[in-house]
Amino acid sequence: MASKMTEMGSNLKKISLCMIVRNEENNLRRCLASAQGFVDEMVVVDTGSTDSTVSIAREFGARIFCLTWQDDFSLARNFALAQARYDWLLVLDADDELRWQEVDKGELLGLGFDIYICRIINCAGSPLFQRETTHPQPRLFKKNAVKGYSGALHEQLVYQDSVKIAVAPMSIIHYGYFSPGEKDRTSRNTAILEKQVEKEPDNQFARYTLAMERFRQGRFEQACSEFAKLFNDVDRMGRGLVTELVRAYSLALMSLGDYEQAMDVTGWGRQHFPAYTDLVYLQARICYQMGDWVEAINLFRLCLEMGESPVDFCTAVGVGNRLPAAAIGDIFSRCGDYDKAVYWLAQAQSYYQEDISPLLKLTVAAVRRKGSEKFYSEIDKVCKIPREYWQHLVQALLEVGEAAAARKVLNDVGNLGVYHDYVLALVEFSQRQIKACKSRLEKMLKTATDAADMEAAAAQLCICCWVKSDWAGAARYLTLLRGSLARVYVMYHNTLTQSEEEHKGLKREDFQSILHILRQMLYANKIGLAKIALSLWTYQLNALEVVLLAQTLLRFGQFRWALSILQQEEQPEAEIEFLYGKACLACGKAGRAIKIFKNLVLEQPGFMPAYMGLVWGNLALAHKASCQGDLKNKAFQLQLDHWLRTGYLSDYA
Repeated sequence: MASKMTEMGSNLKKISLCMIVRNEENNLRRCLASAQGFVDEMVVVDTGSTDSTVSIAREFGARIFCLTWQDDFSLARNFALAQARYDWLLVLDADDELRWQEVDKGELLGLGFDIYICRIINCAGSPLFQRETTHPQPRLFKKNAVKGYSGALHEQLVYQDSVKIAVAPMSIIHYGYFSPGEKDRTSRNTAILEKQVEKEPDNQFARYTLAMERFRQGRFEQACSEFAKLFNDVDRMGRGLVTELVRAYSLALMSLGDYEQAMDVTGWGRQHFPAYTDLVYLQARICYQMGDWVEAINLFRLCLEMGESPVDFCTAVGVGNRLPAAAIGDIFSRCGDYDKAVYWLAQAQSYYQEDISPLLKLTVAAVRRKGSEKFYSEIDKVCKIPREYWQHLVQALLEVGEAAAARKVLNDVGNLGVYHDYVLALVEFSQRQIKACKSRLEKMLKTATDAADMEAAAAQLCICCWVKSDWAGAARYLTLLRGSLARVYVMYHNTLTQSEEEHKGLKREDFQSILHILRQMLYANKIGLAKIALSLWTYQLNALEVVLLAQTLLRFGQFRWALSILQQEEQPEAEIEFLYGKACLACGKAGRAIKIFKNLVLEQPGFMPAYMGLVWGNLALAHKASCQGDLKNKAFQLQLDHWLRTGYLSDYA
């Protein structure tokens, strides 16, 4: 009897890891390794794996159970919980990684709480360009403190009455959005949720998760329609679901370009959840999109003052530090104020070294501030750049037409390993050394072992061949391309060769590939080939595509082409109108440009670049009039003094 009591007492401080898995050989080893030392047993329920998932679980000494999959996550999850031997249960998914190393397990389990909420960090983007969101979720709990899980998908843990809940001092990294099977899972999830909502039309959580799946699929109108219905019924929702709904609904509205409604929703959210920094950040992004960059900067600065959102909110990691700092830096860079751009982008990079997005923008701003020979000093103040980052820096410089700086990076850094030949070939191409570029890429193609490297080399070799009208050579390299890249490149090749061969139509996500071909042809000074690339795009250009295209054309001196694109916009956004003014100015139409910039100032007084446009325009007029002795435009000087006094140009004083 005494030994039985001792065993029961020891079980109170032991943890069973409970998992359900299927075909998770790419993730499971990382997950189980992360939980070793924290859990005392591993329960793995397999629902039909056909890969090495079960073998990997055996390597870690897991107790393995098999269960036929029935499109019901709660059923499978509850089956796993029932197999656990110990009183404490930890629930992980195969694409999770537990971070517990600084936690004293015995102390944590002895604090008197029944359920611990863990911070789930969802990783998206790519390992070097990370976008992370976090949300709270109960993952560690006593067996007798819960009734089990409910819901066929995105299952919810149902608590017993009068349980004590606390936030655990540990986090769980979720890598699911890096997984190549994410699209398949989204389709599966949608089908399960549609069945659940049909059976339970009043289940608000199921309706919310279905709307979220549609949002992830890019079906923004359907998502917004469901979000709107839920938003009108928030009184029946719990606080956690309401905060998630406000954030998701606002993002969906922004994706549709309905900025006024998004501002109303975030405004309501700020009234009810004043500590929710994400909503302030979203309002700043809305102001930016609507052309009020002054107010955007004010709101981004407010985010920095507020800091990160509380841990019990669904939040984007960095809304209280690196994201607003990077956004402010981006605004100043777009205004041509590279001193301030470098400062703010350096601040953003210092917050989080692993995400190199601010670093790439910082590099471009530093080049434009100091020139291609002296920009290193700006970057060195922020961080020592790991070797694997340099290839991305070179490509970022090439994308904005800074070929000289890209060449200097390669000369100074030395060999970049597997990437060196590829980025050096890109630099050679940008400097119209087509033969050298082609030779280097062919060598790389023979030695490359990674499929992605081979495809990148083959794609650039196609461009080299097109520039030299080597149609047979291009056709040979096209066979090495896959997916969306093959779709775009084959269509372009068939257009150049006037082939009647049938090919798949382009998709909306193919615009970046079209823009890349166009940019490469501009580097090679093949304007006709660049125009053929753009002619493939049969979709109506949206605002973002117009901005990206116009910026590219202006950078490469294609002012009249840019002008023709921008003139087609009937109701342009502020940034498009500004680019139109820049194009007019570049084409020698200073008077027309000044009129555009003045209208922007009147209609969008918070759009900072408009004031800089007026400075450029009046300087152009003053230069034009200098032969008549009119070296100072007094009217303009008076107007500039007025702007300085009213604060519109205080950041430029």
